[in-house]
Amino acid sequence: MIPAELDDQTKGEIIERQSTFLRFVTPDFLQYKIDYIKKKEFLIDELNFRGVQVVTVHPLLVHYEQPILDIYISSKAENSSDLAKEFSDMVSTEFGGWRTVHECFNPECSIESILAGGYGLLYRGPNVLGQKVISKLEKNGIKLSSGLLKVRPIHIPKVLLLGANAIVAEDFHGRRDKS
Repeated sequence: MIPAELDDQTKGEIIERQSTFLRFVTPDFLQYKIDYIKKKEFLIDELNFRGVQVVTVHPLLVHYEQPILDIYISSKAENSSDLAKEFSDMVSTEFGGWRTVHECFNPECSIESILAGGYGLLYRGPNVLGQKVISKLEKNGIKLSSGLLKVRPIHIPKVLLLGANAIVAEDFHGRRDKS
């Protein structure tokens, strides 16, 4: 739970970041501390932000909600460059820019090199996007095998949004610091 006075119009500047909490200050010099409970991941690119929200529906959460699917290929793609671009665009569209290609596709090799080589792990990511990848591979005549790697836990984390910054954790506790 974060203080009720914090909302999507709150402006602030992050002044301290640690592995279990962050502190920020508003333009009127009020300081807040937000603790993360069981942090999963974070993306903090900008110290200045507008908007403080805790949400339970967000593109970052798909990796926690969906079963993880592995896709291996065993034949070459004739149009590996075009297909690699299409897969990259699919990630951007599916996750609204919050996830990168390397978080869904094999981070050890480029998509294009795997498709051109014709074998190996191509994809490891949420089933919802994996099914679209399978469809695209089948339409292009590429042999593949796939399987669910793991089923996600029942407890889905939340996302704390501070403008374009995001922290994924099981919960958040915020309070105004006495200054």
